Amino acid sequence: MMLTKTPLCLPVRRDSMQAVKSSARSRARRKRLLEARQNVLDGLCDLPPFFPFTELCATLQSRLELIQKYRATHHRRLPN
Repeated sequence: MMLTKTPLCLPVRRDSMQAVKSSARSRARRKRLLEARQNVLDGLCDLPPFFPFTELCATLQSRLELIQKYRATHHRRLPN
């Protein structure tokens, strides 16, 4: 017996394929965010104890600005 594709099955298959792709993109995004957070935490471990908060913010911002993708998507903030 030979199976044939019916037009009624195609939209359902397309929707399920899109759901699978969307889920895969979401998992990949969550993985990238987790890795980025871990990198920031690793960098914080390198700081000396009792590091002043304002210096911490400036250090983290300067590290972010070294990343080309961050610079391309974020505008530089003006000092207060």
